[in-house]
Amino acid sequence: MGVTRTFKCSSKDYREEMARLQNVLKTMNATENGSWNVNVTVMHHKNTERSSNLCILTYPDYHIAVLCAESSIIRDGGQPKCREIIQGDKNLMKVLENTNCFKMRQQYIVIGNIYQLGDFIFRIGIGCISNEVRCLICEVEFLGTRYVSEATPSILEFMSLLDPNSLHNLTQIKYDSYFQMNAEESSAKITAIDMLLCLNCISF
Repeated sequence: MGVTRTFKCSSKDYREEMARLQNVLKTMNATENGSWNVNVTVMHHKNTERSSNLCILTYPDYHIAVLCAESSIIRDGGQPKCREIIQGDKNLMKVLENTNCFKMRQQYIVIGNIYQLGDFIFRIGIGCISNEVRCLICEVEFLGTRYVSEATPSILEFMSLLDPNSLHNLTQIKYDSYFQMNAEESSAKITAIDMLLCLNCISF
């Protein structure tokens, strides 16, 4: 696994933009490499006096749980109140289910296709809720390193080739100021936060 960053397409016509990006990938001789699916479940705390959300992202090989205060990460005296993010397998889901503290609020699904070009894996899909398309989402994974700081320039350069008009802007928010993340394990967690921001599940 390399480093992945997630982007939200600013184009309002997702069909046209998806077709354009797929044509660019075809011109670049990218290889289609299967389907892309991510499930995002947003849950509320059952105790109404505790206004917190639990966002669970389900990927093919792992789960990530993000706990935050309401829809934002609320700061108190310069420090975020809630900044928990955990990566795990199906056992993590069992623990969360057994606590029985949260109830489902919304469920999103991202569906699309995966392409590979050299050291880059590109995923493009639509973010939906209740069969309503909310946005077009792209992911770029650079396999050349597992460190975010080293991968970012290459990811930005790849995106500039796909979109010369710079419609996709890599967020400059430093997530480690909101969440405690080990540098060697943070890539998947950063990708999860990117996804939640794209779907407007959280904000800063």
